[in-house]
Parts: sequence; structure tokens; C-alpha cells
Amino acid sequence: MELFLIICDATGQCLEVENSTLLQLKKGFVSRNLKSWQSGTNCCIWEGVTCDEYGRIIGLNLELKLITGTINPSLFNLTSLKTLNLSFNNFDGSPIPDFGWDRLVNLTSLDLFRTGFNGKVPTSISRLTKLSIINFGHNNLDSNIPDSFANFSSLSYLNLQQNNFKGFFPNQIFQLRNLKFLDISYNPMLSGNLPDFPKYNILNSLVTSNTNLSGNLPDAIGNLKFLTFLDLSSCQFYGTMPSSIGNLSELEYLDLSYNKFNGVGGFELPSYTISQSHLFWLSLANTNLIGEITPFICNLTGLMMLNLSKNKLTGTIPPCLLEGGINLRVLNLKGNQLHGAIHHGISQECKLEIINLRDNQLKGLLLRSLSNCQSLRYLDLGNNNLKDTFPYWLGNMLSLRILDLRSNKFYGLIEPSIGSYETSYAFYFSNNHFEGEIPSIIGKLVSLQVLNLSQNYLTGEILPELGNLVQLESLDLSRNYLSGKITHEFASLYFLSYLNLSYNKLVGIVPQGGQLCSFYKHFI
Repeated sequence: MELFLIICDATGQCLEVENSTLLQLKKGFVSRNLKSWQSGTNCCIWEGVTCDEYGRIIGLNLELKLITGTINPSLFNLTSLKTLNLSFNNFDGSPIPDFGWDRLVNLTSLDLFRTGFNGKVPTSISRLTKLSIINFGHNNLDSNIPDSFANFSSLSYLNLQQNNFKGFFPNQIFQLRNLKFLDISYNPMLSGNLPDFPKYNILNSLVTSNTNLSGNLPDAIGNLKFLTFLDLSSCQFYGTMPSSIGNLSELEYLDLSYNKFNGVGGFELPSYTISQSHLFWLSLANTNLIGEITPFICNLTGLMMLNLSKNKLTGTIPPCLLEGGINLRVLNLKGNQLHGAIHHGISQECKLEIINLRDNQLKGLLLRSLSNCQSLRYLDLGNNNLKDTFPYWLGNMLSLRILDLRSNKFYGLIEPSIGSYETSYAFYFSNNHFEGEIPSIIGKLVSLQVLNLSQNYLTGEILPELGNLVQLESLDLSRNYLSGKITHEFASLYFLSYLNLSYNKLVGIVPQGGQLCSFYKHFI
């Protein structure tokens, strides 16, 4: 019994040598935290420290402790350490210590996310064969990615995003049997290609966006049956978009945008996959899609974001994208060759927050049922052939912040009801056929930051009420038929950085003082 009590007293007591080691480590840090790290106290109860039953330090979690300074080599005396987390601190461009890592033979998790480290990945890390988690994301590491990473047979999580890694990404890493998460995105100098994935691969998330990876997407990508997140956007992939992607029945997020695929006529998923699809995010922007928008889109009832912009799609907009049945929040079909009128009514259950249909060949009237989209924040219909009067009825949409109708054939008066757009902060109505005077009530839209009424047929004087738009940053009234003097109230618009009143019939002296002093005369 006496022996048992002695053991109990010792349990959880920090070993003296490790206590001293942590105090040495603290000397290299500059931090107002770690106040519990005091000599003469039990280090096993210090902030961020975890010990085993023998008092050996096995975990060090110093995440977000506002630490700057350097890592003292004493760290590598903690040979029982299993997890080390220094994320969200700032070591201010210093290199990761080059030597000593091979002493931490029990380390399974190394998290240096957003720590401000610079330089290369130390070669001694390659000897940490038990590592299952490596997180070096958001630093300035600029070496090649070591081939030895492919020897980490236990590795399940590898995050190297937003660094300056270069060279060829080791293909064998893609094929690690236990790897579930891989993110190498935003390393623009990193090259490589995707391998033939084996059937036993258990990857759950694969992100290579904004790298220089290239080549054909292998048909074997369809073997990634557990994949839920796939982002290969903004790379240099080319060739045919493999139909085997349709086998990824667990996929929730798919982004293949901004690659160099061959012209793809309709992107299909097998019918057996459609009914069980979990897909909520689909972006195929700028991937050389041709032909009409494929009907399978209408079966993706969980879809919340659809981006097919900057392709060569023709035909009309599928009714299902507007009529309901899909829970879309974002619809981006910008920069295609879609044509015809939008005849379909918009469901009263509309949940759309962003609609971007600019740079197409749409014509006809603006759908009144758009007012059913009470969550709509951004509506861009610019550069089409829409012909209608001013959409006063959109003023009932209290969430609308940006309305872009530029380069269409809207005509008539800008009605006083524009005053109901009181929460909007950007209007682009240029290059239409609006006429008449600028309504004075527009001066009540005090949230406006951008107002562009250029290239219309507006007449009358520039109203002093525009001086009430105290948040205004950009004002363009050029190429109209405005007359009279420039109102001196513009001088009090202190956020105004762009003002264009050219090609009107304005007379008199340009007002001086205030913000007007910062503009060149040829704008006014």
C-alpha cells in the first residue's frame, strides 16, 4: 500500500529536466502569455502542456499565444513529445530550425500553420516516421517538397497551402494509403501531375488550386470513392474532362474552373450517381464548356453554388435554375452566349443571393418575379439586350446591395421610387436609354458608394442633393445632356475618388475646395 501511494504522488508531476527545458524554450519567446510557466511549479499543469502518467511531456499546444522570437534548441530535448502545435504565432520570417527534429522520434502531429516561417523544410523532419499530421500552411517556405514525405506511411493530413514551394510535387504522396487530406494550393511555382490513383485510396479532400500542376486528369480519379472535396481550379490541366468524376458519389464540392480542357460539350454524371448526389458547390468556370447547359444540373437538388461563367455555352437558361427545385444561393452564368428571353417565373421559395448573367445575349423584359428573391444581394445583368423600363419594383428587396444594368436597352425615366433602394451601395445604369432628370430623392440613398449613370439621355441640372451621398466613392454622369453648373456640394464628398462629368452641357466655374481639389479638370 505504501508503494502504491508513492507512485500516486509522483503521477502527473513534471520531470525536473523537462521543467527546465520548457523554461529554456520560453526564454526564446516574446509573449505576454505563458504566465503559468513559472520556475518551481509543476509544468504538467502549465498552459498548453500535456504530460503522461510518468510526468513526461507528450503534448505542447501553443496555438494563438501571440508568440514571436525564436525556437530554442532545447525543444528537441522533449523526446517523448507526440504533438507540437505552434500555429497562429509569428516567428517573423525566421527559418524552421534545421537540426534536432530527428530527436523527436515519437512526434505524430506537427502544426506550424501561420507561424511566419521562411526558407526550407528541414531534412531532419524526414526521420519522423510516425507523423500522421503535417500542417505547414500559410508560411513562406520556398524549397522543394522533400521526396521523403512519401515515406510517411502513417500520414493522414498534409497541408502545404499558401507557401512558395517549387519544383515537382512527389507523385508518391498522392498514393499514400492513409492520406485523407491533401492541400498544396497557392504554390504557383509548384509543378507536377496527378497519378493513376489506386482503388484503395481513401482521400477525402484534395486541393491543388493555384499551382502549376498540369497534364490530363486521369480516369483513375474516379477511384477516389471517399472524396467529398475536390478543388483543381486555376492550374494548367488540359485534355478531356474525365467522365469518371461522375463516380464520386460522395462529392460535395467540385471546382475545376480556370483550366485548359478541350471543348467539353455538356458535363455529365451517371444517372445512378445523380439521385444520391451530395454536391452543393459546382464551379466549371472558364473550362471551355460548349453547347447547351446539360439537363443533369436540374437533378442536383442540393446545389447551392453554380458557376459556369466564361465558357461558350449556348441556348437558354434551364428553367430549373430559377423556377425552384434547387436551393441555389449563387448563380453565375456570366460571359457565355446564352440567348433568348427569360420567360420562366421565379419561385416564391427563391433563396438566391447572387445572380450574375452579364455578357450574354439575353433579351426581353426583366422578370417581375425576381422580387421573390428577397435574399438577393447582387444582381448583374450588364451587357445583354434586355429592354424594359426602370425596375422600380426591385426596391422592395431590402437585401439588394449591387444592381448592374449597364449596356442594355432600358429606357424611360429613372423613377422617384429609386428612393426605396435605401440600403444599396452600387448602381451601374450606364449605356442605356434612360431619359429625363435625375430624381432628387436619389440624394436620400446615403449608403451609395458607386453611382454610374453615364451614356444615357439624362437632362436637367446636377442636383445639390447628390451632395448628401456622404459615402460616395465613384460618380460618373458623363455623356448625357446635363446642363447648368456643377454643384459646390460635391466638395463635401470626402470619400469621392472618381468623378466624371465630361461630355455634358455644363457651364460656369468649376467649384474649388474640399475633395474637388483632387480631380483633374478633364474629368469635369
